[in-house]
Amino acid sequence: DHDFKSMLHKNRGLIYARDQNKIKALEELKLALSLKWNDPDTHYNLGVAYLNQQDLENAKRSFKTALSLKPDFQMAREALKNLENRPKSKV
Repeated sequence: DHDFKSMLHKNRGLIYARDQNKIKALEELKLALSLKWNDPDTHYNLGVAYLNQQDLENAKRSFKTALSLKPDFQMAREALKNLENRPKSKV
């Protein structure tokens, strides 16, 4: 069942993120989305994982996708707002 497998990968991703295994967290969350793309929580968690790797563009994209799937998703809205209000780094 795709929903069960998606939930399994999402939970593994969260555990890896908690344990600071950022690469495995991204892998598991992407696997979860490959099975159930329309899960706003997984898109949000993927955004957080990207943010933890300083991948701001992918984080922003994930938060926006979470909001497109669930417009009243307050945590995703706040994360996107904070990301967009970050000072731009000078290279």
